[in-house]
Amino acid sequence: MTDRQQKDPFTGHGEVAARCRAIDWSASPLGPVDGWPAALRSAVSTCLESPFPMSLWCGDELILVYNDAYSAVLGDKHPDALGRSGRNVWSEIWDVIEPMFTRIRDGGPPAYAEDAPFVVRREHGDEAYADDEPNAWFTFALSPLRDERGDIVAFVNIVSESTGRVLAERALKRERANAEHAEERLREVFTQAPAFMAVLRGEKHVFEYVNSAYYQLIGHRDIINKPVAEALPEIRGQGFESLLDQVLATGEPYVGREIPVNLERSPDTGPEQRFLDFVYYPLTEADGSRTGVVAHGSDVTDHVVSRREAQRARQEAEDASRAKSQFLANMSHEIRTPINAIVGYTDLLSMGITGPVSDAQKEQLGRVRSSSQHLLTIVEDVLDVSKVEAGRMEVERDRVMVAETVTAALALVRPQAGDKGIALFDDCPGEEAAYFMGDGSRVRQILVNLLSNAIKFTASGGEVRISCGVVEEAPPKVEASATGPLTFVNVSDTGIGIEPAELQRVFEPFMQVDGGPTSSGGGTGLGLTISRHLAQLMGGDLTVESEPGRGSTFTLWLPNDRAPLDDTAMERVHESAPPNLAATGMAVRETMPDILARYMERLRREPLIPHAHELGEADLEDHASTFLIDIAQSLVALETSEVHPDRLLQDGSEIQRVVAELHGRQRARLGWSHEALHREWDILREEIETAVRGELAIDAESGRALELLKQFLDRGERISERTRSRGEKS
Repeated sequence: MTDRQQKDPFTGHGEVAARCRAIDWSASPLGPVDGWPAALRSAVSTCLESPFPMSLWCGDELILVYNDAYSAVLGDKHPDALGRSGRNVWSEIWDVIEPMFTRIRDGGPPAYAEDAPFVVRREHGDEAYADDEPNAWFTFALSPLRDERGDIVAFVNIVSESTGRVLAERALKRERANAEHAEERLREVFTQAPAFMAVLRGEKHVFEYVNSAYYQLIGHRDIINKPVAEALPEIRGQGFESLLDQVLATGEPYVGREIPVNLERSPDTGPEQRFLDFVYYPLTEADGSRTGVVAHGSDVTDHVVSRREAQRARQEAEDASRAKSQFLANMSHEIRTPINAIVGYTDLLSMGITGPVSDAQKEQLGRVRSSSQHLLTIVEDVLDVSKVEAGRMEVERDRVMVAETVTAALALVRPQAGDKGIALFDDCPGEEAAYFMGDGSRVRQILVNLLSNAIKFTASGGEVRISCGVVEEAPPKVEASATGPLTFVNVSDTGIGIEPAELQRVFEPFMQVDGGPTSSGGGTGLGLTISRHLAQLMGGDLTVESEPGRGSTFTLWLPNDRAPLDDTAMERVHESAPPNLAATGMAVRETMPDILARYMERLRREPLIPHAHELGEADLEDHASTFLIDIAQSLVALETSEVHPDRLLQDGSEIQRVVAELHGRQRARLGWSHEALHREWDILREEIETAVRGELAIDAESGRALELLKQFLDRGERISERTRSRGEKS
């Protein structure tokens, strides 16, 4: 130690050294610096020049002298701690460290501790930790500093704070424990999951893990640590090994739908055919290498068998229904011919062609003619029903004036109303509902049926009123396939009304508004059934509201002339014969598995659809394959079929409407928003266009086929959104 350091131990350029020089030590319990023991002055000089955290607890009062590095240990206690008693500076831990000082004073060894925990108050707000868990950890040594006589003049404290490392190790330990727990839970979930799962490693696809569902699928065989070819020898030659090789080599997942596989599920029986929905996807390590394949899926055998049986039963029922309808059509024709002859000969007799006819005879002939006309009406109704059920009912699509149709219908029923003393009122405005899109003669038939029923079930002196108008979109109760504005025609009466329990049945065949099949009101009970079918064929609907004892209102809904009627627009496209229709349809059909796989993958990653990743494949796809298949078939048929496009578009439109409505209802149950549904359809459009462009060379002319395809998709979205919105409000 130099003479200068002996006289002034506070040499140095650090902050703490400068503060030490500014303190009047003569006023402290240590007294003037030149009176300090040489050992203390030397230790102070060494402390101040050390880069390692170090402090001296000096004299009987344990006055603190420390260096710049130790100030970080003090935190907000610095610089007030300099020259103060250590027991006051570290009062919150004094009861912990005091025994160390006492033990050393009593002749004990120096103290040493690693990662010792403390509750310290070094920052503003640390008071909250006073009775809490430790918030700081230190590795330190505490040893005595003695003078020439061997008396302790200070305690030397060398300290290294390990708080950051201790907290990091604790966090790592917690994370490791959480990860192990999560892995265990995940394995438990996988084990109990209803879907089967297996992990296969390496080029030989060795089974590393399988869950209970997989064991059940394969008949509880011992397969762990065995290559797939050894564990399940019966699958050789069925194509699954090559699929596993492909996924492992390319990293591209494979999605299989209703794939047949022959498995020996019991040693006592031969191979059993099962049908599987499954995905093979690669296991990729952190370095990018692929080390295995995960097989995940479901045994859908029961579903496939049930569907095929249902399809077979449905086909048999449809065949029987068509045979019945054809029989009714033939019989109706055979019956109608002699009835027409009866009417004709009755007219001839009434005219006196074969000789004079008395008034009494004319009255009897009139009754014969009236009964024949009534029977002819019944035959016509039966014939119409048979056409509907056989799918042979056809309607025109023209721009028709509402007023003319209403006037014509009223003219036909005025005699009937006059005979009963019932007032007819025409409240249809001249311009508001000027036109509708549909079949004028069929609409007149519907209105005549509604008006006749209203007159039939209204007492003498009552009223029947017809009114019409336009709504911009279909109300929730209306099941119209057309989108956009709708023309409506109301037929209201002051008749007997309909009981609430009967409202849902009035459109069933052979049911009448005042009773069941044995109603005394007359007629066949087919008029409302036929009327609603006709309305729906034109893109509209027929609905009813009623109050017993006060009357009923039947409302006919039809596409307004401003409505974007999809089938009409598509007919115009057909007339211009866009090329590549069939090729576009085939491209959609052949690439559909890839389209659906990418579509579902994007849905699961889409931020606008936050819960999509939690859904199973069946819920996520939800009839998309059925919708795409029908669109593809419609495109192929438009170019290749000899059937009139009206019928092809009508059938396809109906199937797509039903599927789109089911889809909208399902998305409503899942809580999807308008934005989520719109994004879903955008993704489907993008994936279909990408797939088609990948299969075909699209130029400006052939691109019109792609535009027609988009029209189908746009219509599907509109229908889905309408049913989703209704489900959201209900």
